[in-house]
Amino acid sequence: MNDLSQWSISKDSNLESPWIEGIPGCGIPGAGSLVEHIDRQILVLQRDGRYIIGFLRSYDQYANLVLENTFERFVLNDSYCDEPLGVFIIRGENVALLGEVDGEKESQWLSRLHSASLEETKKTIRERRRSTRALLHSQPERVEWTFYDDVFFEEKD
Repeated sequence: MNDLSQWSISKDSNLESPWIEGIPGCGIPGAGSLVEHIDRQILVLQRDGRYIIGFLRSYDQYANLVLENTFERFVLNDSYCDEPLGVFIIRGENVALLGEVDGEKESQWLSRLHSASLEETKKTIRERRRSTRALLHSQPERVEWTFYDDVFFEEKD
């Protein structure tokens, strides 16, 4: 049986996440690496394309997230708007991407856009989704194929 007392968890000054001494390259895998984002503002891109921004308060081993002071950001062309959501729970399987929000870069980016009304933005987004859905579900032209079996399969007497 292995003696695990030889391993100790420490924090290297050059690394952002903890590592286990004696095992090179071994850090906390998977959802455990979210510990450094607790109490920080993060942006979550969901599988359905929604952008959710809020303060990460908790998570579990399945990467289910609990966000506080959350809002959904809509961006259309050169305008944006935010819809407040409050406390928000995101199931881990719906997370496509997440990262910490840099407040300075965000404010620079938002200064190039103008704020739009939530109702008008949502109306435009609904119309675009409807037209995209209609395009995806439209039937392509029917193609008739003619096969000449007698050319390939000649009967031999």
